[in-house]
Amino acid sequence: MTNESKSNPQSPSAPAHNHEAAPEQKPISSRKALLGLALVLFAALLLGIFGTLSRRSANTALAERTQELAAPSVTVERPTRARQWIAFCCRAT
Repeated sequence: MTNESKSNPQSPSAPAHNHEAAPEQKPISSRKALLGLALVLFAALLLGIFGTLSRRSANTALAERTQELAAPSVTVERPTRARQWIAFCCRAT
């Protein structure tokens, strides 16, 4: 084994690519960068508002449905003497 670098000749049909340097491009203007950033932030804001409103609507619907299906509340009172007497009389007849 040797440390010599071996060059791999490319086939004549394969195009030669220079991977050493990126092609020259003009830098993006700050106005376009700010516009792009503003659009991304606006889209994020819209998604946040939509998500919050849909979650609030779902929670309201769930609360209403839970209230509809809930067992009715019952008030229990202890009988007084008059009620005991009426209950006794009505059972006796």
